[in-house]
Amino acid sequence: MDFDVLAEIAATRGLDLRDDNVQILLTKTVREAGKNNRFAGGSLPLTPRWPVVMDALREPVEFKALASVLNRHYPPDHELLVLTTEDYPPEGGDDIRVRDVAHLGADVLVAVIPSLPILDAHRDPRTLQHIVARLRASDGCPWDRKQTTQSLRNALIDEVYEALDAIDAGDMDNLAEELGDLGLLIMMHAQIAEEAGHFTLEDVYEGITAKVIRRHPHVFGDDSNHDDLDVVGLWKRVKAEEKAAGKLSSTEKAADGQPRSMPALTRAARVLQKHPLTPDQPAPAGPGGEMLAVIAGIIAAGDDPDAVLRDALNQYVSESD
Repeated sequence: MDFDVLAEIAATRGLDLRDDNVQILLTKTVREAGKNNRFAGGSLPLTPRWPVVMDALREPVEFKALASVLNRHYPPDHELLVLTTEDYPPEGGDDIRVRDVAHLGADVLVAVIPSLPILDAHRDPRTLQHIVARLRASDGCPWDRKQTTQSLRNALIDEVYEALDAIDAGDMDNLAEELGDLGLLIMMHAQIAEEAGHFTLEDVYEGITAKVIRRHPHVFGDDSNHDDLDVVGLWKRVKAEEKAAGKLSSTEKAADGQPRSMPALTRAARVLQKHPLTPDQPAPAGPGGEMLAVIAGIIAAGDDPDAVLRDALNQYVSESD
């Protein structure tokens, strides 16, 4: 890396490589991240909230790889200075927008990417974390400050159902929106917990990251697998090891192993699939037992009780209108 050349180019945009938290992005990193952008999530070690200088003086980076990387992190109209093989030496360069990087006609040697203000860095997850904290601050939003994990409980359930509606409709744009709403609620719950001294959002990240790595030794470790059945067996083995080591959640579940807050119809269907209620078995007394027997009959007929009830409800609502 020719530090002096990079410093000179950065200075044309008012940046000091030493004093302005400038991130240096290397050709190798861009190339690896741009190889298959669909599987490049999280592979680029930068944040759009700090300025970036991409150094490709020794090995030019292909502009399509750079475009695929920048599109993950910046809005399409964000401006940057690009120096290509046609512009070198450093006196040249063009100010273009992120959307135009893919249309460059020469390899990129240097790119200077200004930082985004925190409220404009929409593609950085820390921006949403900052926004949620700001909403909860003493001079934030009165409604958000009033919320508790309990008051947001039903909202969490509703957003999951709305995401399911988007999945069932095959509406990917709506699914992206609903997943965002879920992400907001996750950050709200974590922020409330942090204020009470229980845990932080970073604790949430650490817990789930460590768990996923631990439960995929065939991907991140030395174990091997041949098919999905092997993976299920491996998953059970790792969970047993976690239980022995005291790493599993201590929250008590119901006797059938299902979450206590699960809707009763869904829970009944799962229990009855594992432990069928046969016609010669007496159901529990009362209306609940009668419902259980009906659900058992639907399952025995090969149908999904939830889908059967949903279809009937949709028909009832449409006829009522």
